[in-house]
Amino acid sequence: ASDPENVSVESLDFARLILGVGQPINVRANVRNYGNRTYSALQVYFRVDGAERKRTQISLGPNEEQQVLFVHDFETPGSHVIEVFADADTLSADNAYSASIPVWDSVPVLLVNGDDNPQRLGGETDYLEVALQPFGLAKSDLRDLIEPRVIAPTELNITELDKARVVVLANVSELNNGQLKSLQQFVREGGGLIIFPGNRINLQWHNQVMNQVDGGLLPLPWKDLAGSIEDSAAATKIVSGNYTHTALELFNDPRNGNLGDGEINLWRKLELRPGDASTTLVARLESGDPFLVEKKYGEGRILQCATPCDADWSNLPMRPFYLPLMQQLVTYLASTAYPPRNVDVGQSLAAIYPKDAAGKIAKVTDPAGEVHEITITSKEERALAEFSETQRPGKYLMVGPDQEALHFVVNTSREESDLRQLDRASVEAMAEDLGAAFVGSGKEYAELDEHRR
Repeated sequence: ASDPENVSVESLDFARLILGVGQPINVRANVRNYGNRTYSALQVYFRVDGAERKRTQISLGPNEEQQVLFVHDFETPGSHVIEVFADADTLSADNAYSASIPVWDSVPVLLVNGDDNPQRLGGETDYLEVALQPFGLAKSDLRDLIEPRVIAPTELNITELDKARVVVLANVSELNNGQLKSLQQFVREGGGLIIFPGNRINLQWHNQVMNQVDGGLLPLPWKDLAGSIEDSAAATKIVSGNYTHTALELFNDPRNGNLGDGEINLWRKLELRPGDASTTLVARLESGDPFLVEKKYGEGRILQCATPCDADWSNLPMRPFYLPLMQQLVTYLASTAYPPRNVDVGQSLAAIYPKDAAGKIAKVTDPAGEVHEITITSKEERALAEFSETQRPGKYLMVGPDQEALHFVVNTSREESDLRQLDRASVEAMAEDLGAAFVGSGKEYAELDEHRR
């Protein structure tokens, strides 16, 4: 008999960073033909929250795979589900692939300015503030996703931290014990932190207190200054290449800018410690020194940069890539505190809630419409709702004590989409792995049965 025909939507590729209202998202669907038939006019549909938004038509040859691109921007914040469906065959289980997409209204960011220079673009965070909210400062009709607020180091407290998702310390000399404790709690509970050096930082305090107390918020100690303001020959650049870190993947497309176009005259050396698994290298300088490193701290993450975010030590703020780079770093940190909304069959669904939600009930509706009640448990400084009964693929809906609806999608592996029969050698190898015997005819079975007796 001939092998059955089957077309499958294999996967969806899209940016995993935070997405805002009105921001376009590129969704690439990978569609594969496992049979010998040619589909000259295959209809592929793009749906959002169950409603068809776009459709396209492709030609798909035998055993061919193609990418189909859909671009969409969401009109409302909250939890949304996208789906790509190929109208190909009656084996519908793999004709569609879904994904849950959280859409944010805003990302509040706290910029702690360690050098409040009143001259235009003279302050430590002036360039950064422009990069994070370009539309707002230009009084454009377009809306910024990131909402930065600048404060002095003396204003940093738990009240300000409670309003933020990401904090930036820019050339901040030092913090008092209460501020440091509050900042540690903020990051431990899932907040993001970026630390930039400068001429005002107290090296002794940073290296002995911030780097060591309670696990240390500073990923690596600040070492000697390198480079020279006067001698351009001593300058260095960011190594450009194939970036594997989520925050920098955008720059693998040269249309988004080349990080190697900037020139850094001064930078603080950072020394990666052998065997230290807590700190990872994100980007390197041509001098061989780290440019950007990352550390996980509790539920949150910290990025440490070797050069300031202003133009005193480099020309990075004047380069075209500066704006997307700073936005990528902030949205990456704001994204990492949240458990994934798209998982495979058998993986748990999880949602983070405020600490006072522990002991309360969250309700999960599975793809069959059955409602499950789960008790939210305490996890360090936060509360966790976790649901493990995900053997059924499809859409799950979790509603917590705050009544906010969170969508999750459980997808099956596409390994079973290839319906071609295995050859005898493959089946025999599989049987051997299972500790079984393979028989291909009644005669073989009779011989094996006789042998075993």
